[in-house]
Amino acid sequence: SEHYLLDTGLAADPVPEARIAQHMQSIVTRPEARLLIEDGTPVALSSINARAGTTVQLGGVFVPRLLRGQGLAGRVVQGQLAALGDEGVTQAILFAASEEAARAYIKIGFARIGDYRLALLRDPATLGSLR
Repeated sequence: SEHYLLDTGLAADPVPEARIAQHMQSIVTRPEARLLIEDGTPVALSSINARAGTTVQLGGVFVPRLLRGQGLAGRVVQGQLAALGDEGVTQAILFAASEEAARAYIKIGFARIGDYRLALLRDPATLGSLR
């Protein structure tokens, strides 16, 4: 949805409809993506961004704005982790974009180990070239 692109910082408002459709199609068709569907409607999304041995980094966790606060993110992540456990995954890492999200992940067993900040540059920069 448009909110996914806006809330994750992948696009600025307004987002062209074609960009929304293209991006969402690229996410939901990835084999690493999991959708939680209720009454035929997707209500939560989770995906794997990276794998290293028996560890995965979850990302792309998203719940539409009007459905937040109902435990849907936790449910989709728990379902994905259960399936990953059957595949031998023993550890998962994720980054929470808000305090609300961090609390939701703590409720399902994650431990907070620190904080991070993300800077999105307007113009690309090569590391080492900034002064």
